[in-house]
Amino acid sequence: MMLSLVMCVLLVSPLASITCNKCIEANGSGMDKIIITFGLGACDGEDIELQCDDFYDKCFSTQAVVTYDDAEYEITSRGCYDSTEKTPENGWMCSTLEISLDVSDANVTDCENLFCETDGCDNYNSSSIAATVSMVLLVASMAHAL
Repeated sequence: MMLSLVMCVLLVSPLASITCNKCIEANGSGMDKIIITFGLGACDGEDIELQCDDFYDKCFSTQAVVTYDDAEYEITSRGCYDSTEKTPENGWMCSTLEISLDVSDANVTDCENLFCETDGCDNYNSSSIAATVSMVLLVASMAHAL
């Protein structure tokens, strides 16, 4: 009985939508004219939480180092992510950020996508393997206890 309840929760939980921060910002003001074209608020601003569509199951935070007008900037971009990759991200991850900034003659020199699986998260991990392994171990131990 307990095992079927756990399995039901595991099957239904990915279908629930997640709330993520959707924003973009750069340190310094040298890129303000470019950043404003993305139409998103700053990541430390208000009203940046977005109820993601149901097919998104993670939040992402992209951390990029960009060279523009002989200066270096750090850009943070956040949004919704579908870990099955069937649906494009809702926001600007490394691949789309690089293409978009290249149009403005900004050069992305380093970029990393980080992920999290909780609503309104501010702490992102480069991998969700630890969470997945923990969940599998929990389910296995509960099944063994029955």
